[in-house]
Amino acid sequence: MTKVNIKRRVLSCSLNRCPFVDTIIGFGDRLSLHPKPRKKNSLSIGGFWHEVPEWYDLQVTLLKIPHFKAHLTAEEIIDCHDMGGVKIQAYGYDLRGGQVHFSEVLGVDIETAADGIEIQEMIRLIEEKKEPAFGVLESWCSSTLDWFDQYKVMRILASLISRGYNPKPILRLRNVISEMNTNMPKLIIGSVNDGNQGGKWHPMFSGESGEWETPNNSVMPFGRVDLEIWLNTDLGVEFLGMDSNNVSIRPRYARRRHLGENGVIRNLLTATLSAANTVGRNGIAEQKLTNLAESLYTNPLINTDPFCCEFTVYHLSVSRVATKPIINALIEGIMSMTAAAWKRAALLVGVVDITNSSRARMALRRLASDKDFTVSESSKINAISIAGQRAFESGKAEKPDWPYLKSWEAKYRRN
Repeated sequence: MTKVNIKRRVLSCSLNRCPFVDTIIGFGDRLSLHPKPRKKNSLSIGGFWHEVPEWYDLQVTLLKIPHFKAHLTAEEIIDCHDMGGVKIQAYGYDLRGGQVHFSEVLGVDIETAADGIEIQEMIRLIEEKKEPAFGVLESWCSSTLDWFDQYKVMRILASLISRGYNPKPILRLRNVISEMNTNMPKLIIGSVNDGNQGGKWHPMFSGESGEWETPNNSVMPFGRVDLEIWLNTDLGVEFLGMDSNNVSIRPRYARRRHLGENGVIRNLLTATLSAANTVGRNGIAEQKLTNLAESLYTNPLINTDPFCCEFTVYHLSVSRVATKPIINALIEGIMSMTAAAWKRAALLVGVVDITNSSRARMALRRLASDKDFTVSESSKINAISIAGQRAFESGKAEKPDWPYLKSWEAKYRRN
């Protein structure tokens, strides 16, 4: 078994002895796998999970995302058919956003409001009744929502704006959810200790960082849904956490070791390449997505960072923007890195493996004489620079393994 798609919500899902599974999709509280997939960094988890294995959370944090088969498609964003059975439930009775309010404005009975209105039906009612129905949803969001309720609202907003609904109220409510989300603590702030027995946990949340907040070891694709909202607006990349000219990152990240540790950048990379693997949006949104995806390969901020570049190189094979000019810009970025020569070589070999770019081979030839290389490394680099992909086919050089940097280091840099 390689794929699991759970067509319902579950409290817990446990996969035992499924070493070849590479795709899991579903909505649940806990997901566990025993043992881990046999091939490291091969699994992609989609849907919405409050708790997944800690090793998977680390894999995503390190951008070791092998494919996007489990991620949302543009079609799912638009019609929400993957949200079947998920409901907006009016929790109060006669409050704003409560059962009576739902009943009066949406034309449903009290029992239906209490039981909940399915996501697709809620979208239909808002499209039919316009502002009054949207106002009900806004009122429902006036109290603090949990993670999943926040996600439901974001999915409704993304669907509506993708269908041509007025962006102004969409963005207004999106900002409410974003503010609510970034003030959610990552950890439980209660304790078995009272104030005199060891203190209290400090709440952990990103505050004004621009990142969507999620609990540790969870799968909650807020950033991916938010990107789809942005694609249907005329807003610039600052909406996504980047500055207006897409050249520098916010100062608070300047002290970090590498750009990939910036959650905004990391989430942008993942969400953009995930979205770029699906089509079905309107023409303007598709072009905006293409432009954003191109910037991931041409922006010096990203293509000169080894950590981020390793991710973008690997996904060249499925990227909609892998044109010759874009690949050349990526190669120029790699060559201008201040990183060690072996890191640049490892990334360029990855480019050759996927595209057989003559520009990448020429760059490798220039690198091969670097004094930092061992004899084994120089031999491999020279072979690839001359023969390109044929070097892998003939056995003159080993086909690169991903992640490129770690694999290269393990093969050639350890004594």
